[in-house]
Amino acid sequence: MRIAKPLGLKTIRYGEFEGETPNMARGYTRKDDKVADAQKIHMSVPHAAGALIGSVEDLAKWNSALHHGKVVPAELYAKMTAPTVMPDGSTEDYGFGIAPREVRSHKALGHGGGIFGFSTDSIYLPEEDVFVAVFTNSDEPSTSPGMVMSQLAALAVDDPFPTFEKTALDTKGVEPWVGLYKVKDGERRIFLRDGKLYTQRTGGPELEAFAAGDGRFFYENSLTWFELKRDEAGTPIAAVYQQGALAAELSARVGDIPAELPVAEVSRTTLQGYAGTYETPVGPLAVAVPAEGPMTVKLGGQPAIPVLAVTQTEFRLVGVDARVEFKSENGKVTGAVIKQNGRELPAKRID
Repeated sequence: MRIAKPLGLKTIRYGEFEGETPNMARGYTRKDDKVADAQKIHMSVPHAAGALIGSVEDLAKWNSALHHGKVVPAELYAKMTAPTVMPDGSTEDYGFGIAPREVRSHKALGHGGGIFGFSTDSIYLPEEDVFVAVFTNSDEPSTSPGMVMSQLAALAVDDPFPTFEKTALDTKGVEPWVGLYKVKDGERRIFLRDGKLYTQRTGGPELEAFAAGDGRFFYENSLTWFELKRDEAGTPIAAVYQQGALAAELSARVGDIPAELPVAEVSRTTLQGYAGTYETPVGPLAVAVPAEGPMTVKLGGQPAIPVLAVTQTEFRLVGVDARVEFKSENGKVTGAVIKQNGRELPAKRID
């Protein structure tokens, strides 16, 4: 209250007593494609990482106070909003709780948040003095708060994102662009399957792309879109406008997509030995062996994803560029490692 009260923030408070808070929104999630009440959590668990509750109106008041010098001195504000220099000399686009962003090439600052039953995002455009925040009382909303937030911010500065309408996909016309493309942090794959066009970037999921005519393609519930064209030499090019950016990320086709690794045969007894719950730094990993179909893995609130065996202990996720490798000691499964985008996430078995 030492900070909130002088600023007139009547709703922002520690969320321990949210059950006693007037007009407190009820949090929801998705379970088996149905809407359900979200898991409860005591605010002593997130604590300083996000135990506050409040209204979007009060968040706007807080934003105005913070960015107009009413909360911290100028020198601390500069550190909050500047990229952080790491020990090795590299920089991370994250300050003291605020990350530099862009909306249609407009400089911005922002931060999102999420907890069981809720997801939020906010952004501030300092040159235009525009603030937008979007709150949702679901941890799996149909449209992400960040997407709605960006669209509103772009409208507020009279620089809206392009919109697209679906047209029929010309599968023969896009065949020359099917293949592998090198990008800054890995590769992008463009491919056809069952008469549909998909793309997949290193470490990411398969995404269906929809034709919009004139060589343009877009994704549902995303601001990213791309063009398929040729350079002066006639080489197929993918021009990707990440998050609706004004400038495209250009990459040329470099070859065919490598053949998938063969699927290994793993006994059902071995698969059942992997089934269970594993603890990771970002949430529980649930491994299940259905009565029919392949083994599945589910990380936190994400949907369950089928996996196919590469070896007796390592499995690749279907439709996602990631793998799970199981670890054993003295014949007992003790943990797993999730491998994605060059990183490894340890998982300790807890059941």
